[in-house]
Amino acid sequence: MALAGGCGFFNLYTAMGGAGSLARFHQAGFMHEDLVHPRGRGLDLLGQLVADALLAGWANEGAVPAPALTSSREDAPVGSASGQTAEAVP
Repeated sequence: MALAGGCGFFNLYTAMGGAGSLARFHQAGFMHEDLVHPRGRGLDLLGQLVADALLAGWANEGAVPAPALTSSREDAPVGSASGQTAEAVP
């Protein structure tokens, strides 16, 4: 769905190691007893995985920054992908 919509997607399940990863993370002390919330070093590790993926995606795609939001539609660049102005952003 994300790919079809042109959105980025990060698969945490795959990044953690797939099947059995939650048990391994818990055994390593990275998860709270509820097996939902990471703790301490688990938070650091998951945050690093997300940051690495974001940076790799940006570098691999030759990212071009989106045009800056403008204060009015008249100032918006012609052909702007989003067509959004500052007024349109909630």
